[in-house]
Parts: sequence; structure tokens; C-alpha cells
Amino acid sequence: MKCYKCQAPVDKSDEFCQACGISNPANVPGRKPVTWMSVLGLVPVVGIIPEIMNKSQKDNSICPSCRKPINKNDEFCQACGLALKKSSVVSEKLSTEQVYVNPGSEINEFLKSWSWGAAAFSIIWGIFNGVWISFLALVPFVSMIWWIVLGVKGHEWAFKAKHWNSPEEFMQTQRRWNVAGKVLFLIYLGLVIFAVISGVLAS
Repeated sequence: MKCYKCQAPVDKSDEFCQACGISNPANVPGRKPVTWMSVLGLVPVVGIIPEIMNKSQKDNSICPSCRKPINKNDEFCQACGLALKKSSVVSEKLSTEQVYVNPGSEINEFLKSWSWGAAAFSIIWGIFNGVWISFLALVPFVSMIWWIVLGVKGHEWAFKAKHWNSPEEFMQTQRRWNVAGKVLFLIYLGLVIFAVISGVLAS
């Protein structure tokens, strides 16, 4: 079977032609073409952690948009129509430092958010998340401001320090730390308020 536009070989199940990027290359009746993807040739790259791929696909790479396996010589992704020559093909062994993050994606916004878990538990949080720089909280004077640094950079450092199977797993784990951190801060705040009120009443 050939693509109706460029006559390149295609399968009936292909959503996009590898050669020209046209949707529904086999011209299957009833299949709605996704024309905007093939016209733009670009799909927002979603920031994600490398997935555990099937070992039989070792020679394949991963589309940086939809994370589907692709052949290294493909011009377009068969699954989402991304123009691969205009994008960066993501290897299966991609480290977290190389992950492409869309500026408007949920994971990117989460990485910029305050980490209550890192700020509250510092070293304990650092051990569980592989962020060894958290041990600077033991250094005199540095510890006075280090909890603020951990709060600001905690999510980003944790994201880079460990291998996460998906952004959802990473965010779910850090959100649990954040809940625990907020509880600890509220307890501390309650104790401070109680001490102040007790001092005022005693005087």
C-alpha cells in the first residue's frame, strides 16, 4: 500500500506517512485526518521522564511528543505526525537532564513550584530523593537559609536526581512530601503561636 500523496510505502494502520507527514496516508474511509498536525509539522514537546521500553525495541528511538517508538530514519512520527527533522529525537536512554519540557506543561510548572517537603524535611527528604546537596543544611549559618533554597529548588533537583518512570509518578511522590511538609509547618506555627500567647498571658 502506498501513500496517496507521495506514493511512499505505508501500512493501512499508519496515522501519518513517514515520508511526507500527511495524515491517513492509506486514505482509509471514515478516518478523520488530523490536518493541523501535518500542516504545522510541530507538536508541543511535553516534559516527561524516559519510560521503560520493551527490550525488543532497543534499536528504536522515542518520539519527543507522544513517546511512541519511531525508526531513526523516519521523517515524521506515525502516531502523532511530528516532523522529526524539526525536532529532537529522544533516545530511550535519555537522562532526566535532557528531557524536553514544554513551557506550558504541567510538569514544567510543577518543577517551578515551592517544595514543602524539601523545605520541611531537608536531609530526610534529600536521602529519599537522592538530593545529597540537602546535607548542606548541617553546615552552621548555611542552614539558616538552606531550607529556603531547598523549597525553591527542591522539585527540580529531585526530578534530576532520580529516575522516574513518568511525570505523574514524580509529581505524585512530591505531592505526598508536600502534604507532610505543610503539616509539619502548621504544627511548628501552632507551637510558636501557643508560646507567644502563653508568654503574653504570663506577663
